[in-house]
Amino acid sequence: MRTFRFYSSPFVLDKSKLGRIDSVIKDQFDSLNRGWRVSYTAVLKSKKVVSLPRLDSMLSMDNSINDPINSLHINAEMSQENRASNSEKDSLKDYNDKSYYDCDVHFSKQSAKGYIMIDIGSSDNKWADSTLLALEEQIERTLQRDVWTKYCNSDLRFVLPIIMLMSLIGVGYAILQGWYDLSGRMWLTKENVARLLSEEGQNFNLVDIHRFQLKNLQYYDKNAWGWNSLLGWKFYVILIPVVFIIGAFFYLILRCYPVTVFNWGDMSDSYEKICRIRKTLWQVIMIAIIGGFIVNIAASGFVGMLQ
Repeated sequence: MRTFRFYSSPFVLDKSKLGRIDSVIKDQFDSLNRGWRVSYTAVLKSKKVVSLPRLDSMLSMDNSINDPINSLHINAEMSQENRASNSEKDSLKDYNDKSYYDCDVHFSKQSAKGYIMIDIGSSDNKWADSTLLALEEQIERTLQRDVWTKYCNSDLRFVLPIIMLMSLIGVGYAILQGWYDLSGRMWLTKENVARLLSEEGQNFNLVDIHRFQLKNLQYYDKNAWGWNSLLGWKFYVILIPVVFIIGAFFYLILRCYPVTVFNWGDMSDSYEKICRIRKTLWQVIMIAIIGGFIVNIAASGFVGMLQ
């Protein structure tokens, strides 16, 4: 009989958490009062496979940034000499044989997602259930539960940045159009008003006003959006914060929320650095959003005053 538990979730596995998982496995097998053995197998990013008999040997690996651990497999089973002497049972995993006990815990990264599997084989249901419950408690401690990490572990991780990009482009376009849109306002510029109120224009009539208004409307329609508007400071007031926010957000999604972390060796320092960068970027993004909003409102009011 086999007992499974499968998780599709981002995780952080550090030395202490891995040590507790290892202790649970050892305690469960020690309770059998029989000989058993355990092995640890890591697969690196380069596809290199490293198998070790001791946990401290696994934790002493470099786990370098260029070639980090991508998956870790812990296997514990009853040693052959403590099983039935039948040669056929020695060569095959007979789960109906009460002398057979097997436990696998697998942490892995596949298709940019984190996966954890517990696989226990034994006909001793009581032992299998107690082992599963004890391991589940420790596995739960490794899971990353914050919203953004779980989002990065989903198939929709690139949807929000794209929506954000399209929305900000639309908002920027609307604001720029608003600077040149004269609807709902008097279509007279400061120069027009000065001319109408000058001594030579004392006898102006409504025809003069309408003529000025139509000329202004024609001018702004031609200049509402084009290469000339791209060269003005108004455009860059919007462009710079938008580009920064989108770039920072993409960087956060791609680099600052790793879905699987084997947190020892070189990767320990790297993960701490990632966490610091992540915190700083969120603070800067919020400042950029609030600051950009305030600047745009102030700039719109300033342009309105000039017109």
